[in-house]
Amino acid sequence: MKTTDLASYAALLADVLRDLTPTTRTAYEKDLRDFTTTFLKTKEPVAAVARLLRGDFSSGNQLVRDYRQQMDQKRDLSSSTINRRLSMLRKIVQAARRRDLIPWTLDVPNVKDEAVLTRNDPDAEDMIRIVAYVAKDESPRGRRAYAIIRLMADLGLRRGAVVNLDFSDMRLPRQIRVKLKGREKKRWKTLPPATLHALRRWLDVHPFRSRHIGPVFVNLVPGKHTRLSGSAVYELVTEFSEAAGCRTRPHGIRHTAITNAIVNAVMLGETLDSVMQFSDHSDFRMVLRYRKASMQAQKKFSNKNAETFGDPFAMKPGRHPARAR
Repeated sequence: MKTTDLASYAALLADVLRDLTPTTRTAYEKDLRDFTTTFLKTKEPVAAVARLLRGDFSSGNQLVRDYRQQMDQKRDLSSSTINRRLSMLRKIVQAARRRDLIPWTLDVPNVKDEAVLTRNDPDAEDMIRIVAYVAKDESPRGRRAYAIIRLMADLGLRRGAVVNLDFSDMRLPRQIRVKLKGREKKRWKTLPPATLHALRRWLDVHPFRSRHIGPVFVNLVPGKHTRLSGSAVYELVTEFSEAAGCRTRPHGIRHTAITNAIVNAVMLGETLDSVMQFSDHSDFRMVLRYRKASMQAQKKFSNKNAETFGDPFAMKPGRHPARAR
């Protein structure tokens, strides 16, 4: 097929969308617009399809890998959104291959659906150890790490919200404004005293402290004070938490913060709606998954405690408990 034959690409795209249910078609059209405008910076979906299909196996797959990395690392989108958009591109490539327009397939895997809780996530005691350890580091790097970890632990922030925080998003001493995952919208959050103190310790040594403009969290390489990346935050958290004796990752801290928020909500008589406001989830079902995980953890540790403390009244073989009178 000629590379200038945009009509063939348009016909292909129309056929792919025509075979879908109305709901799926609407979702795929939205996903295609994201691939077209946000990633490829063009206006026409047909041109975006042409850009993808005119390459060979190597270039086509690399293009989609770059798109997946942008959605995951830079935009911090949910795994379900990323995987749906990858599915949309696979469907287009498969359709093109069935029509003998291309000889290759798309070999870019989905991102893993991150579990609500894993065995490597820190518990409350682990977080106390991590916070206490990082707080002792008075270097600029240590102060930056302490502020980041406190924001994640106290406010349950995602690393994307942390790295996208600007000086213009702060109303100290009361609030900061954080970007919500996958949305342009930002939300104001109240700062607890300990979190405010952690932020101010970092701002006291911030490279831009005299100007108060730009990103709050930056690299500390002389002359290269650019915005800190999500991968840099990941490395920072794993390094400091491992040194504290309980290695974890940024999302592990967020998991612990949300699970603890559910426990506190029960104690304070609050509803799960309040937890949803805390966690910034757009889907209530995600909060229910945390609630289920929290209940499972409670059962697990309650049973473990009972085993540890023993049961003097446990039945012996061949014996039956006395009836209550």
